[in-house]
Amino acid sequence: MSDKKYIFLNGKKFEVSEEVYKVYHRSRRYEEYFMYEKKTGKIIIEGEKVIFKDSLEVSIQKLEQEGIEMKHSYNLEQDVLLKEQIDIIHNALSKLTDEEHKIIKELFFNRKTERQLAKELNYKRDKVKYIKNKILDKLKKVLIK
Repeated sequence: MSDKKYIFLNGKKFEVSEEVYKVYHRSRRYEEYFMYEKKTGKIIIEGEKVIFKDSLEVSIQKLEQEGIEMKHSYNLEQDVLLKEQIDIIHNALSKLTDEEHKIIKELFFNRKTERQLAKELNYKRDKVKYIKNKILDKLKKVLIK
C-alpha cells in the first residue's frame, strides 16, 4: 500500500505530507460538525414561548452586536496551497551553494542593499548584482521545472 497522501482542491489532486493531510481532514471534520450544528440549531423553551435558535449564527451575531468584530477570512485551501508553494521554494533554495544561499538571505530576507553586501564581502557592487542575477536565473530554472 502506498504511503502517499493526497487532497483534492478545486478539482485538482495534490500530493501532500502526512502532517498537511491530517490537518486538512481534521479541519474538514470540524467544518462538517459545525455545519451539522448550524442545521440542527437549538430549541429553547421559555415558559410558553418556543424559540428555534441557530447557535452558530446567533452567537456570531451577538458578538458583533456587542462590538466585537468577527473576521471570517480563514481559508484552509489557501493555507494548504501556500504550504505547498513554500515547500517548492525551500526545495529550490536547497539547490543553491552556501555562498549563493548567503547572498540571497542577506539581500532578500535581511533586506541588505547590494552596496552593503558588497562592502561586507569585499566585492564590488557590480559583482554582487551579477551574482544575484545568476542566482535568480538558477532559481527560476528550478522553479519552472
